[in-house]
Amino acid sequence: MNGSAQKAGALLVVASVTITAPSLAGVTYSTISVGPDTPGWYNQAGLTSTIAGGFDGTQSSLAASGTGKNQFYITGADLFGGSSLTLGDIASITYSTKKSGDAGSPDWFIQIYTDPYTDSPGSSWYGNRIQAEPYLASNIDAPAGEWNEWTTASGINSLNWGDSSENDFGANIGGWDALKSSSVLGGSGTYGEAGVQRFTFGTGSGWAEGFNGEIGPITVTFNNGTGTIIDFAASTPVPGPAGLTGLVGLAVVGRRRRR
Repeated sequence: MNGSAQKAGALLVVASVTITAPSLAGVTYSTISVGPDTPGWYNQAGLTSTIAGGFDGTQSSLAASGTGKNQFYITGADLFGGSSLTLGDIASITYSTKKSGDAGSPDWFIQIYTDPYTDSPGSSWYGNRIQAEPYLASNIDAPAGEWNEWTTASGINSLNWGDSSENDFGANIGGWDALKSSSVLGGSGTYGEAGVQRFTFGTGSGWAEGFNGEIGPITVTFNNGTGTIIDFAASTPVPGPAGLTGLVGLAVVGRRRRR
């Protein structure tokens, strides 16, 4: 990991909304809108404007710059409505991407930094750094030029995880359930017990040049019956659908590092 720590602040507008899709019945979600101008990016220069209707014809998507690594950071607490969050609190993560390359080519990935602890393999501000790259998923079915969904659930395009703070830049830990029950490399306890310092999504510094693939909404569902959707509805943070109440501003403040 290269680069020095940087400080960033972001004001994210969150709206409470209940999703009625059958597979998500009974879960209450909050929506966080992120765009190219939202503070919280590492190297946001060159990110395109959000593409209206780019995802499924109704929701916006965001395209990578093609001019270097792009990565967005949000704290675990902001993702979890202001409360501290552990990996074990997360029931599932689902998101979609579209790229011109085949299933084996790099793509937008998810990376999570855990809370710091004494003698961690990370740095002074985080403990471990775990990641899931789509091309390392199980049962891949991801045609080029189409929207493909990636998920922590078992089945098609099931994400696998590795701990790059312990030099596992692949996915040697395995699926989400295996990750949560595995002992922390270089630490104590299980990954499921580890606090989430930063939740991020981005592209890799080693291959981002020329990559302009798109990412669609990210859905994080928690065990307590709530969840958070990160969407790309506008170039700046905006409220959720008209008529929603209970808006609250969340600050994302912290140091960011390059993978």
